[in-house]
Amino acid sequence: MRAGIGMDLAVIAFDPYRQSIRFAGARRPMWIVRNGSLLEFKGTPRSIGGNFWRNDVFVETTIPVRSGDLVYLFTDGISDQFGGASDKKLMRYGLRKLILKASELDVEDQIAYISSQMRIWQSDRESTDDQMLAVFKV
Repeated sequence: MRAGIGMDLAVIAFDPYRQSIRFAGARRPMWIVRNGSLLEFKGTPRSIGGNFWRNDVFVETTIPVRSGDLVYLFTDGISDQFGGASDKKLMRYGLRKLILKASELDVEDQIAYISSQMRIWQSDRESTDDQMLAVFKV
């Protein structure tokens, strides 16, 4: 990686015995939908890389989870995608609404629903960045 180039990402480790998730993010959040409400856990507000001479520390948080919780990780390419009638970015607010609606479905159906809605949103516009969304049910 060249100096000045950074990467944003989130890393999790699920512990089924302790019913917890260890989370660390570099400018990426983790979202949990629990009982119809979306909980946001923010990462450290810095990218990985870019300035190799700095000794950045990324905060790791342990979050208790419950059976039935839906955990979401996503790249900024989804929320930054241009689309819709006004050709604006989806933004986190738009993605939040989409995920809350999708969370009422089974996980497999969520993937199909979100993919379909993103294709409709994006229409014939070029992708502005990589797009990844991961979801799992506790």
